[in-house]
This record gives sequence, structure tokens and C-alpha cells, in this order.
Amino acid sequence: MANKLWSAVQKGTYSAVTAYTIGDFVVYLGSSYTCIVNTTGNLPTDVSKWALVTSKGTDGTNGTNGTNGTNGTNGTSFTWRGAYNAGTAYVVRDNVSYNGSSYINILASTGNLPTNATYWELLAQKGADGVGAGDMLKSENLSGLANYTTARSNLGLGTLATQSGTFSGTSSGTNTGDNTVATAITGSPTIAVTAIDLGHATDTTIARTAAAEIAVENIRVILAKPKVLTATSYTTDTGTSLNMDNLDQFIVTAQAGALLFNAPGGTKYDGQKLIIAVTGTAARALTWNAVFEASTVALPTTTVTTARLNIGFIWRADTSKWVCTAAV
Repeated sequence: MANKLWSAVQKGTYSAVTAYTIGDFVVYLGSSYTCIVNTTGNLPTDVSKWALVTSKGTDGTNGTNGTNGTNGTNGTSFTWRGAYNAGTAYVVRDNVSYNGSSYINILASTGNLPTNATYWELLAQKGADGVGAGDMLKSENLSGLANYTTARSNLGLGTLATQSGTFSGTSSGTNTGDNTVATAITGSPTIAVTAIDLGHATDTTIARTAAAEIAVENIRVILAKPKVLTATSYTTDTGTSLNMDNLDQFIVTAQAGALLFNAPGGTKYDGQKLIIAVTGTAARALTWNAVFEASTVALPTTTVTTARLNIGFIWRADTSKWVCTAAV
């Protein structure tokens, strides 16, 4: 039978995803192969699909190393000396700064300005100043501003009337505008303020409600000792005497009969505390409005002879109740 001849087609480096047909010629790991059976994904080392054409030769020996290159010339060193000083002796290659620019010394010099081209060369020129005139310095206290209103508007601070001057001693009066003080407050001034606007739609003010006491939207903040209301005895009940706007402790020192505790008035807030202390001239019956409730601690129903009875409560805003937390 006559031999079958195929034309060789060079397909380059073998790829596992390429479909090869009879006569295709590939390179694999340095050797060359020809396809003898149509195939995809079979390595050229698979003799059922490929025939070796030329085998990779043996690696040659390493060549001789080349000679080292010539060393480069040494660079020039410079010495940074900071801001120019007329009393300093400078030598060649000293670098200084002067009026925003930098210079290098080219001839030893003392007392010659860096702008003197005989002794210095310019390294870096100062950039152009920004738009505008004058400096804003702390020492000027903003007195260098031509127009306060324009300056504040440019800074996004709005338009304000400016009150200048020095405050010392005690001053009084009403400030009805949106004002700012342009100079320092010195001495020990007394500044009387009824309320401070915080700028919120609902919680807007801080106000003084009593000595050592402030309120934010009627919520009292105690700055010193608690507010105490003291009474000797009540004939029937507490009535409207308990007002939580100005009360932290209620003390009865010599109760002569039974006592009913009515609901305290005033504004209350979650977690607010109330302490009631009762001393009877003898054992006295105690009754409570429905706003007072027991917890793990029962509401006491009587005092004990002439001993003082201390009862603690905490306000629960979610139930609108004074919860008894202690009775000792």
C-alpha cells in the first residue's frame, strides 16, 4: 500500500484548547511534533495522536561573565545652612534661604547678601504672592481688615454687628442683636443672661431657674446641693406642696397625724429621683396617691414610733409612676 502524505501546517506552541488535524505541526517543551490523528486536549507526548519530529537538544554551558563597567564620577555634596545670617561665614556649596528663595554659595563669603551674584547663585525662586493685600496677624486683632462685614461674609460666617471695646468689672444691660466682641474680655466681669438660644427648633434654650440650678427646656440640671423642702407637720395631705420643678427632697420633721401623699406637680423626666423623709411624733399612718407604686420594695404604710423613715422613688416616664426603690 502506498504511503499517505500530509502537508505540514505550523501551528506554533501547543495549546490544550486548540483542535488539531492531521499534519499540524506544534512546539512543546522545546521539541516539535506533528499530528497523526485529529485531536483536542491530548499532549504531544501522546504517541497515539502525535509523532515526534525533532527532540529538544541538551542545554549548553553558561557563557563567561562580562567585565565590570567603569565606576561613575562622584556627585557634588551641598550643605543646608537654613535662613541666611549676615554674621555667618559661608563656604562654597553652602545653601541658604532668603526672602522665600534659596541660594548656593559659589565664593566664600561673610555679610554678602544672597542676591549678590558674585558670591551666590539662585537655586529656587520664590513663587508669586497670592491675590490680596496685607497680612492677617494675631497681633493685629483683626484691625487690619478694611471691612468686617465683607470679611465675615467671605468666611461664610454671616453678617454680624460688631461690638468693640474692653470689658472689665461688672457690666449690665440688654443685648438684642446678633453681636460679637472683637476684643478681649478682661478682669472679672459679671454677665447676666436670662436664657441662651441653642438654635434648635424645639430644645432651644438654657435658662437659670434658681441658685446653682439651670434648665434646658425646663429639665433641671443641679449644679450644687439638692433642693429640699422641709415642713413640721401636715394636718391632712401634702396638697400642692410637692412641685418637682423645685424639689429633690421632702422632709417632714414632726408629723402629728396620718398623712396622705398626693401626686407631685411640676415637670418630671425619666429617671428623676425623689426622696421623702417622715418623722412622726408617734407611729403615723401613710397613704399614697396612685401615682406612687411599689416595686420589689413595698410602699410603707406607717412610720415607726418617732424614728425617721426615708423613702426613695424614681420617676418612670413610660408608666408615669413614682416607683418606690427604698424604704429605710
